[in-house]
Amino acid sequence: MSLFFSCNNATEKNKNESASKEKTQKEAKTDESVAVEEEEEAELTLNNGKKWKVNAEMIPYINEGDSLINDFIEQKRDDYQVLGMSLSVVNSNLVASCTLPGDDPNHIALHKWLKPHLKKTKALKTFISDAISAQAFNQVVESYKTFHTYFESEK
Repeated sequence: MSLFFSCNNATEKNKNESASKEKTQKEAKTDESVAVEEEEEAELTLNNGKKWKVNAEMIPYINEGDSLINDFIEQKRDDYQVLGMSLSVVNSNLVASCTLPGDDPNHIALHKWLKPHLKKTKALKTFISDAISAQAFNQVVESYKTFHTYFESEK
C-alpha cells in the first residue's frame, strides 16, 4: 500500500510540476504578447528620415482602400457600415499580400500602423450612432494619410 501511495504521490508531484511549468510558460507568452503589443502601439516614426518600405504586392490594396474612401466622400455617402465591411475585405487582402519577414524593421513599422488601422476599420463597420460612425470614418481617413506619410513601395 505504501508503494502505491508513493507512486501516486510521485504522480501528483509530476502533475504539479507540469502544471507549474505550463503556468510559467503561459506567463512568459503573456509577457511576450504584452511586449509585442506595446512595440506595435509605439509611435510610428520615419526610418532615419526616409519612408519605410512595404512589398509592392500590398500597394494595390492600399490604393483600393484609398479609392473606396475617395468615392465615399465624392458621392456624399453615409452608409458607414457598408464602407467598413468593404474596407475589411481590403484589409484582409492587404494582410495576406504581405511578404515581409517578421523580423524585418519595415514589417515591425508596418504593424505600428496596421494594428490601429484594423481597429479603426472595425469601429467603422460597427454602427452605434451617426456621430460615432462619422468620427470612425475620419479616423480611417487619417489612417490612410498616415500610411502615405510613413510608407512606400519597394522598388
